[in-house]
Amino acid sequence: MRILLAIHNAYTDATSGAAHSMRILMQWLADGGHECQVLGTARFDAKPPDSLDDHFEQLDAPLQKAPPSKIFTRSVRKPANMVVGRPTVDFTLESVPVTTLLTTARTGSAAERFEVEQFLFLLEDLLCLFAPDVLVTYGGHPVVQESMRRARERGVVCVFSLRNRGYEDRTFFRHVDHVFTTSPYLSETYRQKIGLKSTGIESPTEWAEVEAPTDMRKFVTFVNPSIPKGAMLFARLADMLGQSRSDIPLLIVQSASGAGGLNAIAGLD
Repeated sequence: MRILLAIHNAYTDATSGAAHSMRILMQWLADGGHECQVLGTARFDAKPPDSLDDHFEQLDAPLQKAPPSKIFTRSVRKPANMVVGRPTVDFTLESVPVTTLLTTARTGSAAERFEVEQFLFLLEDLLCLFAPDVLVTYGGHPVVQESMRRARERGVVCVFSLRNRGYEDRTFFRHVDHVFTTSPYLSETYRQKIGLKSTGIESPTEWAEVEAPTDMRKFVTFVNPSIPKGAMLFARLADMLGQSRSDIPLLIVQSASGAGGLNAIAGLD
């Protein structure tokens, strides 16, 4: 089976749990004998790398220049307003070919609308040449919806990965064939709220990456705290441990985009 992951995010974003779990999923699918390919952008959840060149160099994956089929330019009457397509970077990561559009435009700007056109141009190229059986995606950017619409017109099955709350508008799923969430709980939440049928599948995890060696298991750890993800429950558990088991240390790892969030909770130091 040929599987295309098309996302308006950086596939190699180390600060994004969604991107990281989707990388693992694509690698597992490739290891299972499926043909996989990725189309993404250089949009990072938090602060982008100071140097994209350094970021890609750290991947230890040889980079390739975009072939002629991916050249995308457009001009208007005045030469001063000429718009040239953003460069793309092609590389293979863990046996999965990746095309990344080096986006630079501000969200909502005219330049971003042009970058969306280029993203869809690259998508059409892959739909024609790679001819996927399945398109997988996630996120709320409008280009995600348009990508699925175009894919379905070609008979491609579209699968949407739903990873959190905030997608209670049914229009997000207008062009979706199947939805999988990260848990049966989340699937049930969306079923009750908007009648969405989905399948709860545990996020793929490479335990060697996240499981601490025995001699380093010193903390009760809470990662990426926020109110929707249980920060208040953890605060109560921390209070109880502090009273009855003060010998157990706690470690809170905040996401790059929400660092300091727990400090806003009154009474929590």
